[in-house]
Amino acid sequence: MGEWKDALAKFKKIPLNDILKILKVSLDGLDINEKTIFLDIACFFNGMVKDCVIQILKTLDKDLHPEIGINILIEKSLIINREEHLWVHEILQDVGKYIVYQESHDDAGKRSRILSLEDVNHVLERNKGTKAIQE
Repeated sequence: MGEWKDALAKFKKIPLNDILKILKVSLDGLDINEKTIFLDIACFFNGMVKDCVIQILKTLDKDLHPEIGINILIEKSLIINREEHLWVHEILQDVGKYIVYQESHDDAGKRSRILSLEDVNHVLERNKGTKAIQE
């Protein structure tokens, strides 16, 4: 825990965009299933009960293997299992959202996940929902 506090103190001196780019490198080393699981937890399931998240992810994609992926993410300290709830640090949540927004800066309908009500309204107004958006 002391290392995290020290790292956070160090990051406070670095501009946010630079922090996001640095942390994104950690996620680039994940396989596609691990990255999908991380983004889903960071964007939608932060703080939820681990078993519920596993069931939801299994329902969304039977080939995702969330038990294995979650354990790998915990080993890599990208998520924390505290009292059977999965947690992603706020900075790592920002990295996850940054990755999603990088998929299409200007068109939420081309992103894999819709993260805000504003984006939902944008997609509905333009009627541009695509297969990129995960249901």
